[in-house]
Amino acid sequence: MVSGRSLQLKFILLILSACFASVSYAQIPVSTPTEDSLQKRVIISDIRLIGNKVTHKKIIHRELIFMKGDTMSLDLLTSMTTRSKENLMNTQLFNFVDINVVYDGVNSVEVLIIMTERWYIFPIPIFEVVDRNFNEWWKTRSIGRTVYGMQIKWDNFRGRNETVRISLRFGYTENISVYYNIPYLNREQTNGLTFYTGTSRNHEVAYSITGNKINYYKNPGSYIRHDFTGGVRFNHRGAIHHTTSVFTEFRSNKVTDTITTLNPEYFRHGKSSQQFLNIGFHYRRDYRDFVEYPLKGYYFDFEAVKQGVGFLKNEPDQVYLTSSYKKYFKFSRRWHFASGVKGKISGQRDVAFFNSRALGYNTDFVRGYEYYVINGQNFVLLKSNLKFSILQVKVFHASYIHS
Repeated sequence: MVSGRSLQLKFILLILSACFASVSYAQIPVSTPTEDSLQKRVIISDIRLIGNKVTHKKIIHRELIFMKGDTMSLDLLTSMTTRSKENLMNTQLFNFVDINVVYDGVNSVEVLIIMTERWYIFPIPIFEVVDRNFNEWWKTRSIGRTVYGMQIKWDNFRGRNETVRISLRFGYTENISVYYNIPYLNREQTNGLTFYTGTSRNHEVAYSITGNKINYYKNPGSYIRHDFTGGVRFNHRGAIHHTTSVFTEFRSNKVTDTITTLNPEYFRHGKSSQQFLNIGFHYRRDYRDFVEYPLKGYYFDFEAVKQGVGFLKNEPDQVYLTSSYKKYFKFSRRWHFASGVKGKISGQRDVAFFNSRALGYNTDFVRGYEYYVINGQNFVLLKSNLKFSILQVKVFHASYIHS
């Protein structure tokens, strides 16, 4: 015989078990679905944002490739949440992003986006070598060929992914610059503007090339070159991975008569100053998984620039086209490969030394030839990398840092 108290106890335990079982089922993430459920179609009933204390909701929703009310298979939703997570990380607004999918009904799911925001306002110390690359600077190891200063940077200004930068540089180059980027102006979040301006001056100038090596002239007692730059760029981002820009830029450059004596073709025909307008078009297609250090995906861009439009005195007259394509492969968990090609073409031959740049500048250098430069109007450069991951990514939480 079973007592009444025993029956009541079993009944209560049965009810509790059923409740916990239903709660457990309601929180099954899409990351661990059964094989049969992958093709099951579900509707997104809600998208919840957690952790965006500063960032506006519309900035986050702009990077998602799904929306509330969409109907799709769980398999497709899983791949879309992965791509959306990469998009959010590429905004560089967050340290961490997790996207989880939970059932809130038989055929409906809720998407939870959990973010850890970065610090957005901070001063950044500046210390840079002025030579074209570190190998070139290492020949002299001169502190006099460095730039130091401070930059005040405010990312995610007003919570709208805007960026404000004010930079002060001293040392080899004295420079002050201001940069303000507004990624979205309209309600659809497709159009934006970028403004920038800056002025600099130097005691030393690269005035010519001999044997594919740069010749410098220095006068510690006076400034021998003054530059001013100001520009505005209109950006259109109709799709998440596609950006088109149209820009105009004003530049004014002046050097002392000593430079024009050493190289009359510095600005051409012995001129000591040059003012011109740049008008350009730029298109970018970016499908990289993480723009700061990509391991998968590809990148393509194209740019057309017209230097000088005939409005100003001593303007150059030059048109050039540049384009690059980079592809990233994942062979295994630790082995990756990347390859890219970049080219420039221009129809002009008689170009001032100041406006002629090809190989050896910025990232357009040939490995093993860092000490040399090649000026010109046309080039093609192919680069490849084989990468091995020595350390795997690990995340640690420092409890004493409240972020």
